[in-house]
Amino acid sequence: MPSNVQLIWSLLPGTVLFTFALFLGCLLAGWIGSIVAGFRSTHGHGLRGLLIFPISNPVALVILMVRDPAVAWVPLLFYALAVVGLPLGGFVSERIEKGRLENDIHALEQSGEKIAPASMIPAAIPPEQNVWNHPYLEPLAQAGQPGPEGQAQREAMEGRYAALALPQKPAHVFRYADEESAGRSGREVPYLNPFRSFHEIAISTPAGLALLKDQRPPTSWEACGDLLVDYYQPAETQLASLEEALGRPRAQYPYAWAEGSNMLLPHLSKLKSFSQSTTWRSVAQNCQGQPEPAYHDLQTALRLIQIDDSDILISRLVQWAQTVITLHAVMVGQQYHAWTADQWAAIQTNLETLDLPGQVPDSIRAERVFLAQATISPLLNQEFFQILDSVDQMGETPSEVEMARPEPHRTRQVLANVFLGGLARASVASQWRRTLEAYQEFILASEAALEASLTTPWKDVRVAELPKPIREYGVFAGMFLPALENAFNKALNGQTQLRLAVVACALERHFLAQGRYPDSLAELSPTFLPNPPLDPMTRQPWFYERTGDRSFRLYSAGPNGIDESGFYTRGGSFDKPSRKDDLAWIVTEELPPLPEITLDPPPVQLKDGRQLPEELMRRYGLIPPQPPAAPAPTNSTEP
Repeated sequence: MPSNVQLIWSLLPGTVLFTFALFLGCLLAGWIGSIVAGFRSTHGHGLRGLLIFPISNPVALVILMVRDPAVAWVPLLFYALAVVGLPLGGFVSERIEKGRLENDIHALEQSGEKIAPASMIPAAIPPEQNVWNHPYLEPLAQAGQPGPEGQAQREAMEGRYAALALPQKPAHVFRYADEESAGRSGREVPYLNPFRSFHEIAISTPAGLALLKDQRPPTSWEACGDLLVDYYQPAETQLASLEEALGRPRAQYPYAWAEGSNMLLPHLSKLKSFSQSTTWRSVAQNCQGQPEPAYHDLQTALRLIQIDDSDILISRLVQWAQTVITLHAVMVGQQYHAWTADQWAAIQTNLETLDLPGQVPDSIRAERVFLAQATISPLLNQEFFQILDSVDQMGETPSEVEMARPEPHRTRQVLANVFLGGLARASVASQWRRTLEAYQEFILASEAALEASLTTPWKDVRVAELPKPIREYGVFAGMFLPALENAFNKALNGQTQLRLAVVACALERHFLAQGRYPDSLAELSPTFLPNPPLDPMTRQPWFYERTGDRSFRLYSAGPNGIDESGFYTRGGSFDKPSRKDDLAWIVTEELPPLPEITLDPPPVQLKDGRQLPEELMRRYGLIPPQPPAAPAPTNSTEP
């Protein structure tokens, strides 16, 4: 691995290095020449010591020039060449490096790649067709714009959509008993565990917390459903407005592309919040025995997944998270056998249309255009200090201190730009050219991995490493590319869960037709699936077991390809090699029991804001002592 000095040396363009070498050479020649001139001149007595030291050398040389111009003009010429050569070399370097960059961009465009932001922005659509022009979502679209109006909308955003926010579990109210004993090993649970998540959300509502305070936690899933349905009751009007907005056929968010990596995306967190609300309300309504409203909310959640207005990676990551969230409602609906065969067929068709891995290459292209090209291109025409500030703040919201930081004096700005501006812009052009190379390598590697995923077990599919480490492609590549490295694996995991859900829908349709689940997945073909389904992670049949007429276990071997009985390790130490990663879909004969919770004692706040440990609170009688442990059972027959 190269050292930092070697890395910096390798990343600077040759034209810049040549200019610096010429500049330093002229300075060195001027310094040595001035010392020689001082010793040769009969007027150099008293100046020779000053000429040796670089700091005092210029002043001493000027004095020598006045006393003996005949010997001083040569070192002065070298100094003049250094002063003139630095900006001239910067000018030449800038022209050469920008020309190379333009040639590379032109070659990419000739190959069909889109580089300019304008080439990626879709044509405008009629407002009445656009989801984001609906009155309910339009303020959220405006919140993504820079300036005072956007800031005002962002400040009002939380309150405007608060009714559809998920209740959050407060600290120090309750814990789950199995979490206390998990420790570093973590908990081995099914990856999708909707009833557990639903229980935590339900008792985190204000009404649920009030029940806990009175030592009366809910004792049935129906009671948990009541808590969450009541919690969302004030949001009925907003939910109706959201559904009306989603009824529009197209979506085009007004992204502020010119902001580059500082572009604001406030709508993404709200889309995820909307998915959470509709998903868990669907679960709650199934717990209440209301399958039709539950199906209606599930359809809304599925429509939220399909808002497809950008390939930017963060948008895709949120979409993939929404997909997994929504699958919880599908699994609970199956646990209750809530819907008709036609409804299950519609859900299956809906899920089959989603192709997460296929979105990855275009996501990388979008990142290249909007988060890189739109960010880097302006630097090519900025002054020296502007480039430094832009790179320093890249991808971050400037703090008040940074915004209040005074600009350098204009004279300093002009001098810095004259002598260093061309070299800085040449370096930016060279760095951006290297970054484009890295992006293209990454796109090609992702497309190759996507092609391989059609025939290769996904546990063996990897996006090939770039020919060089990312940092050797330059500063900008180090900023923008690391976030892309795990995207393909996340897409494969999400798609595996979607395929699990598709098979589960087919199993439910078989159940509704036959009154029982099949003994083998082969029985699903060709009526409910065109071909016998395979676990994409291994290209082998899914692990499937009918555990009763109304229950089954279906799971994938997960990314490690090992059968781990359908379990996934949550929590604990993430560096343990024994962590399990199976992806499971489980339906049981009976509803699972409510998880056991432990009520937390109220915390005692100390003067410095810390909390007194629970052991000390028990020792000093601030909370009740723990009940004594029950005696161990024995086989004795004595009374």
